[in-house]
Amino acid sequence: MKSSELYLNSFSHIYVERDVFEHEKTTDILRKVVNGQVIVIDNYKDVFNRPKQDF
Repeated sequence: MKSSELYLNSFSHIYVERDVFEHEKTTDILRKVVNGQVIVIDNYKDVFNRPKQDF
């Protein structure tokens, strides 16, 4: 097993924007992730840039 495969298999959740879900690069990446749960979102800011988020 390549180290890149080991790394990709360690993700539990994969967030993918709806607009790029069927993009060729996205499908290539998701094919390599074995156990990750794919969560489709409208915009990455909905999850990773919420208001009043404490860094």
